[in-house]
Amino acid sequence: MAELTTPAEASAFLARSSVPWHQRFQLAPGVYTPGVNDTDLLLGLAGVPADLSGLTVLDIGTSNGGVAFEAERRGAARVLAVDVTPMEYCGFDETRELLGARAEFLQASVYELPELLDEQFDLVLLLGVLYHLRHPLLALDALRHVVGGELVIETAVCDADVGRHAVGRPLVRFYPGAELDGDPTNWFAPTLRALLDWCESSGFAPTVLAQWPPGRVLRRLLRAGGPRWWAAARRARGAARRCVVRAVPTGSRPGWAEKSWAEWDLVVESRQIAAERRTSSSSGASR
Repeated sequence: MAELTTPAEASAFLARSSVPWHQRFQLAPGVYTPGVNDTDLLLGLAGVPADLSGLTVLDIGTSNGGVAFEAERRGAARVLAVDVTPMEYCGFDETRELLGARAEFLQASVYELPELLDEQFDLVLLLGVLYHLRHPLLALDALRHVVGGELVIETAVCDADVGRHAVGRPLVRFYPGAELDGDPTNWFAPTLRALLDWCESSGFAPTVLAQWPPGRVLRRLLRAGGPRWWAAARRARGAARRCVVRAVPTGSRPGWAEKSWAEWDLVVESRQIAAERRTSSSSGASR
């Protein structure tokens, strides 16, 4: 990536920009985008190294591209940013031009990635995406095909909402409306235990990197800021609302494969059965 643009250029860029800014990241020294989601904070919680030299990075749900551009700044050999909206919607294209970045963009859903990408990535980032998906297990199954090194998931969890008796149990809350943060695109929040079980079922070995609770404890952590926040979040236990999990592919087949029909195999089998029935009916009619 080229050197950071000047503060004056970055400020002028933000002044004329009309895209929705979801992320906060640096465009120039002292000039940050106005989003609420701090990408440096997330990458710190995720334990993403300051040096990504030679690695390939896949940023799913890239939005404004803050994580993708930071991965490139950290030396990643290749960065592919993915989102379901066109890159113009959140200003990925204009920001890339401003920063002189080389990060690529692919408009796709997470479910399509095994068909669209004939490769695996050293680092796959799924930050703030999982709870927006109507089919989270299908997404994790799809990701198993593109993760070569490790997958990092940052997501909402419902431990703080299910009561103490349910913490530690594999439960999932479904939000049919806008019950989660007033956002109708939020569908599911698992307990932390359920999230780990989901990962294991899809062929990953997961590790909890951080979890943080609601209310006064969260506000205290936020005020701490910087490394103190990251360290405190990693130590936090109990009624969590958010978490970060690292998941590494295992060498064996995903657990569900032994217990359930694969959806694509089932579709093919159903078509074959239907074709055989049509053939059988035609043969019977001809007789």
